[in-house]
Amino acid sequence: MNIVIISDLHVGSESALSLYPRNDTQRSLLKAYKDCIKAWARPDMLIVNGDLVDGCQVLDMQSVKRTIPEQWREAHELLCMWGAKDHVLVSGTPYHVDTGAVSVEEIVHDLLTAEGRKSTYCRKFKAILNGWFRLECRHKINSSNIPWGRFAASARVKFWNVLTSALESYRSGEKAQWPHLYTFSHVHYFSYSEDGFGAAMTTPCWQGLGSRYGDEACAGNVDVGAVRLQVGDRLNWSWQKRLYPVNRSARWVHR
Repeated sequence: MNIVIISDLHVGSESALSLYPRNDTQRSLLKAYKDCIKAWARPDMLIVNGDLVDGCQVLDMQSVKRTIPEQWREAHELLCMWGAKDHVLVSGTPYHVDTGAVSVEEIVHDLLTAEGRKSTYCRKFKAILNGWFRLECRHKINSSNIPWGRFAASARVKFWNVLTSALESYRSGEKAQWPHLYTFSHVHYFSYSEDGFGAAMTTPCWQGLGSRYGDEACAGNVDVGAVRLQVGDRLNWSWQKRLYPVNRSARWVHR
């Protein structure tokens, strides 16, 4: 079973993925996105782990030239390019994707379903794949500006789950079970850690450098790309990543 996980497309942002690129960053992202699809097309499942669009960006004061409906229609087209057999859309950061009553991920899920495509919308995705592999996906996770601290937040969530499962097992007498893999997004960098209690991952994004928020409030590298899981028979699973450089214009000022 092949599962592709993408996240943080932020469609609508001047520095993010677009079907209609207007600058070098968007052209670079679209080229990378198509390359990734060419390599991993028609997966059994495509998981979109939040922040499908960028929203109105009132707080960021970033120039966004597409309305929210235009953003979700463009995002829908970008997802259809994969030719996936199944789609899972996990809700993202409310600031970006909430339209009031529903989130954009739910709207795009409805569009996919109306076309006869298999699709699921959820706030947190917990699934047993191939009859044995336990996967948990949610969008939000804390970040760290310390390079060696980038694994801490996902590892902390993982161990809370292990402790909770052990406590529930003690109370119920049933066997404790927790995910083999926890997948988070939101932070726009790739990380992976694994031990005897399972694995935890933060996924790369599809937004490059150049937003006002990124320039003024963030530090560290941005990883652009996707992750593919391959789940076989019991105890046989693996993962791959594809990371891409994204062009950015020089910002040095000469005097």
